[in-house]
Amino acid sequence: MTKFYINSFGWVYLVVVLDWYTKKVVGYKLNLRSKAINWIDALNKENKLV
Repeated sequence: MTKFYINSFGWVYLVVVLDWYTKKVVGYKLNLRSKAINWIDALNKENKLV
């Protein structure tokens, strides 16, 4: 998880789930609040990155 500041929004939290073997992103979740449910959503959701 990392957070970064955007002037118009404030702090934004990004949770990224990586597959350590293939080095690919398995899931991610971007939100304005850092909560445990964001980790669960990122882990359960397979996101297709182009």
